[in-house]
Amino acid sequence: MTQPQVRLNVTGIGEVVRRLDPPRYLKSLRIAFNRVGELFKKTLMDETPRKTGTLANSWVFKVQRAGKGFFLRLTNPIPYGPWVNFGTGTFIGKGLIRPTTASVMVFRVGARLVFARSTRGQPGQHFTERGADIAAPQIPSVVQKALQRTLDGKRP
Repeated sequence: MTQPQVRLNVTGIGEVVRRLDPPRYLKSLRIAFNRVGELFKKTLMDETPRKTGTLANSWVFKVQRAGKGFFLRLTNPIPYGPWVNFGTGTFIGKGLIRPTTASVMVFRVGARLVFARSTRGQPGQHFTERGADIAAPQIPSVVQKALQRTLDGKRP
């Protein structure tokens, strides 16, 4: 199963750069994309379910050049992240989860042990989708503010 990730492609940046002083505005765009990355990372951290905080605190982003613009990639390297985000078992169409090497599965629930021959799995939390839905509408204003500060002769 793949890592939960959010891919963000912003189009039209190349046209903006062609009309402006490229070295100065490319730096501003990189800073803007870093701010967008920070925004997405914070939003995903807020939306990721917390038990220990490991999954929520493991989001990373990277800004890379892509042609005449930039590419932002957010990933979470925690192996169980996809199961929390997408769900398991019957909730993703895989059927019941059954033990493969024993006759029963054992789970600890609080201080007691629970034995089961099968389980339906868990529903997906869909925190990456929620995070993207929350952060995406804010992108234009973040980019606009960085470019406007450059136009005004200030640091983006």
